[in-house]
Amino acid sequence: MNTIFIFILVATLLLFLRYRNLYLLLIPLIFFGITISFTYPVYSVIDEAAHFEYILRILYAKRLPTLHENDIWLFQLLEQNSSFHAKLIPAHANYGAVQPPFYYLVVALLLSPIYLIFKDPTLIFHGARLLGVVLLAATVITVIKTYYLLVGRKIIPRFDLLFFSLLTISFFSERMLQILIPVSNEHMAVFFFSLGLYLLTRISSEPFSRKIFIIFTTLSVLIFYTRFTAISFFPISALVLWLRYGFKKALVYSITVALFALPFFIYNFVHYHDLTGARKHIDFVLPIVNPNNESYDVMRSMTFVLETFRKGIFLQSVHNNLARNLGLFIPSLLFLAFCTLWVVALKKRFLILGAFWAAIFGSCVFLTYSTISTRIPSIIDRYFFLNITPMLILMYYFILTFFRKKGVYLLSGIFILYWFIAAWEYLLIPYLTYFKIF
Repeated sequence: MNTIFIFILVATLLLFLRYRNLYLLLIPLIFFGITISFTYPVYSVIDEAAHFEYILRILYAKRLPTLHENDIWLFQLLEQNSSFHAKLIPAHANYGAVQPPFYYLVVALLLSPIYLIFKDPTLIFHGARLLGVVLLAATVITVIKTYYLLVGRKIIPRFDLLFFSLLTISFFSERMLQILIPVSNEHMAVFFFSLGLYLLTRISSEPFSRKIFIIFTTLSVLIFYTRFTAISFFPISALVLWLRYGFKKALVYSITVALFALPFFIYNFVHYHDLTGARKHIDFVLPIVNPNNESYDVMRSMTFVLETFRKGIFLQSVHNNLARNLGLFIPSLLFLAFCTLWVVALKKRFLILGAFWAAIFGSCVFLTYSTISTRIPSIIDRYFFLNITPMLILMYYFILTFFRKKGVYLLSGIFILYWFIAAWEYLLIPYLTYFKIF
């Protein structure tokens, strides 16, 4: 088995060097993703139990859940309809019931045949994780398509080896796979956000298209109904539409999204007397994540942002000394790109690069405000995964702007070396151990 893993990594790299096709990276990603989906410990990721509980309530109770429903009722219902053991879901796991419902409705619909035929929540659970693998692959495809589109429109120069290496250090990091494969609305939100930025790239460089406008507006509504943390997407989109097509188109877009979002606010007000239902969720989570009820001001929250970028959005330190040193270098480069590239983007007057920078900055502002207003530390790496496209594109453009060709080749080699070392430590050893290979 270990020979197979190594062969896939090496073969992918050799095939890429031969054919220069970025989509080849999907081969090891899907292979590792499927392996992780079945071997990663159940509920080992933050909130996975709550996300899965939401799906089960839709399937078994035939309705959307509300906060603080009786968990015993769900356990009894599960035991009556299957061999499922109630202890697999922690008590009081329905604190995620205030999440927008689209992801959970889609998963419940897609996995309803498993429910109707087998009534086995274990199969439903692994089916939901496999959907995470599909959405992760779809995100990679979308990021690559955005890259090719920017190259084709001559907004950024082409250097496939560098972009290939950046894809490897991001999508094959332990943290990325740990968040975007387990049961969570996170992987759908990241895919939708990436797809939205791809369409925004087209909007910024193409004449007005009614078809693209309708698709983009529809996708924006779906983003709203998938994840709260994607809220920065809407003002950026409205601004780009205004600059490209005029105020009227931006107004139509904004009003349409607002009208379609209205039922969600009404639903929450009826059930929780709160437009988002977030207050009751905060009351439940706050004693867990901030037991001392500490307050956060702007300066302290900004230090969290700086520390998150310094440590790395996608990367975690590994045990191997060489890989750990590389892992500290890469996030530093990312932070440098984030801080300086907006100057280049404005100088070159590339609207979409400015929008990419604004997407990252918007996430920083939103998460800082959320941390200050709720006293719940929200500035954590996984909430920045929505910006995987802007981060990769901006770091890519930064490297090509400020490094000579030999330096670019050197950095690409360093990133690929990190990919091999990190894949060995994060992916191969744990799962080969699981299969009793070692």
